[in-house]
Amino acid sequence: MKRVILHVGLGKTGTRTIQTTLAQDRALLPALGLAYPGNKVAHHDLLAMAHAAGPAHFWFRKRGIGPTQAALACQRMIDTIEGEMARDTPTILLSSEYFQALRPDALAALDTLFAGHGYRLETLCYVREPFGHLASRYQQAVKMSHRRLADLFAQPYQPWAKRHLSSALKALGRDRVHVRRMERAQRGLTRDVLAVAGVTPPPDMLHDQRENTGLCRDAVYLLDALNGADGPDRPLKTRHYATIAAMQGEKFTLPPCVAEALTPPIRSEKIWLNRTFGIRYPMPDLSQGSSLDQCRADAMAALDSLTRTGRVGSGWPLQAQARSA
Repeated sequence: MKRVILHVGLGKTGTRTIQTTLAQDRALLPALGLAYPGNKVAHHDLLAMAHAAGPAHFWFRKRGIGPTQAALACQRMIDTIEGEMARDTPTILLSSEYFQALRPDALAALDTLFAGHGYRLETLCYVREPFGHLASRYQQAVKMSHRRLADLFAQPYQPWAKRHLSSALKALGRDRVHVRRMERAQRGLTRDVLAVAGVTPPPDMLHDQRENTGLCRDAVYLLDALNGADGPDRPLKTRHYATIAAMQGEKFTLPPCVAEALTPPIRSEKIWLNRTFGIRYPMPDLSQGSSLDQCRADAMAALDSLTRTGRVGSGWPLQAQARSA
């Protein structure tokens, strides 16, 4: 059976790494019986047809792409995919982080479209240990200056694997929904994607091209403080980010008080993943993490060290440092 594998990229599960690697090595894929259609890093253009917002999806609006242009870009992508199907490419890989929001009817419509060419639609999604996954999402929100930690802790993100996987299960059935643990992709996420496609590339091919690196715990708290003191154009972040990002230290995790508040929904998600996909994540010992007060004190000490060594440069007044930390 010829297949279309729709990579549903949950945030902070290596989605950009997979997309970048497949795009950079696109020319090597046909020899393996694979295709990553188009000439872009991802397949967001399909949102104009598949997403409930259609060509008005914010991904298009953010880039100044009007509905007419979005619809045309989507049709060009469909034509490209159908071209691969006309060549009988055994497996076609598509990826977008926005596929996670596709409803069952949209997935069913894609399935019907591809089935008309003799292809079976399947989905692939990577999951992570939920507490660690949420901590990574919080860190990303701070890195992108989207939200302050205080707001995130007061109104925390919720685990989301079940919500997004349920649509695929409803539309396609369990046998066509692949769920993989990100932590077990020991040979790299991209090579793991190819394993789902039934392909083992040569050892020198398709190694992950990582673009996003994490911050240590002190760096996250300091950057959050900087975000709070910064202006609309982020001049402080522009000036100090490289120094903060270069800091070394303990990994950023959720403070115990936040983790405890999230335990009920996370426990529910873990039970569902185990029952539905056989994926088991034990509950961690939440008492081992540093308290929120300790995290703030450690960040303040780290800031004091940076100040004494002169590595924070100018533009971050000493009086404001203590208040921010």
